Amino acid sequence: MTGDFWEVGASGAIYTREHVLDSVVGSVDEMDNSWRVDDLECRELADGAIAVTYLLHQPERRTRRLTIWCQRDGQWRVAYHQGTIVQAD
Repeated sequence: MTGDFWEVGASGAIYTREHVLDSVVGSVDEMDNSWRVDDLECRELADGAIAVTYLLHQPERRTRRLTIWCQRDGQWRVAYHQGTIVQAD
């Protein structure tokens, strides 16, 4: 993660890098293996910047996700993430 990483959650709430690290690190062992990813795409935004989009299926909801990755100091790091709830068909 970049030092200035931030996220907009599916609820619309804004989360800091520290909040995301605290919540993800504490829940890694609790992840549900029933999660499924569809429509995965990667697009170059600029030299050293890509956008990854996908549809995440979880038992309780579906969300469209966007993650921006930037190349810094020779490494790819996540700079931004957003999830938006998708209405059921």
